Amino acid sequence: MAQYRDTAGKVHPVRISIAARQRILDSTEWDVLEMAHNPQRLSEFLAAIQLDDTLIYEVLAAIEQVPSATLMEAADGSTHEEASTALLEALTDFFPKGSPIKAGLQDLLAKVEAAQEQARQAISEQIEAAVEALDIQSMASTAAVPMNG
Repeated sequence: MAQYRDTAGKVHPVRISIAARQRILDSTEWDVLEMAHNPQRLSEFLAAIQLDDTLIYEVLAAIEQVPSATLMEAADGSTHEEASTALLEALTDFFPKGSPIKAGLQDLLAKVEAAQEQARQAISEQIEAAVEALDIQSMASTAAVPMNG
């Protein structure tokens, strides 16, 4: 089951049921079931969650039956990334096996996860290079020199 962890360490399972689908529709006007039959609407939804950070939390809040502000209060960049991936995974799980939309979402999910890993690796390499570029020995000896005052 899809899930994400917030900044307080709480794990949030993300599962879209038929009841959750209705709550999502009522609170956001996005119909997950319509997306199963209308790939254009699915594409519009995926674009919308990329452009509107709060939409993800509105959808998750409808699923969890909590205020979206509560979820956003316990979110940071890492949480947002995990929550986005969990929502995409839950959306994928919602569609029936053999559905071309499910297969397309599975491919998209794999690409998102690969892109996130590549981004993490690139940032890690940049940080390593920046640390290696620091002249730690020089900084330590400068700090050890007493100030004349």
